[in-house]
Amino acid sequence: MRLTKRKIKEHRVAVLVIDDDADFGFMMNDIIQSLGCKCDLLFNAEDIYENFDKNYYDLVFADVCMPNYDLDTMLSYCNNRFPQIKIVVMSAFVKPETVRKYLSYENVIQVFEKPSSDLRQVINKCLAKIMGKVKV
Repeated sequence: MRLTKRKIKEHRVAVLVIDDDADFGFMMNDIIQSLGCKCDLLFNAEDIYENFDKNYYDLVFADVCMPNYDLDTMLSYCNNRFPQIKIVVMSAFVKPETVRKYLSYENVIQVFEKPSSDLRQVINKCLAKIMGKVKV
């Protein structure tokens, strides 16, 4: 499926980026919004669960390593409470066992190493994976 801004806007795709690296988060935000999606950013773990309870998201990009944050707990929480949310795990150090571990979660659709040389392509690929699952 070829994605266009119009197709994404028609589906009202809502994305959350969870990363303690503000520069990387803002770069992702710029790309995601340029593709026509709504994007929220979280730079600390304190507000994650409250944010999930107050907002609807189709797609979440979540960093593996942040202070006061356990990705496995967050993935289980989303899987149990919000199974419609699809998650992309990001890490500066991706090993095959890391990929296998996180892809074993039902709601994780991809694991990628950051920074990616073509972040726009990674984001587009993730959006294409969820387009059939997004409510119109």
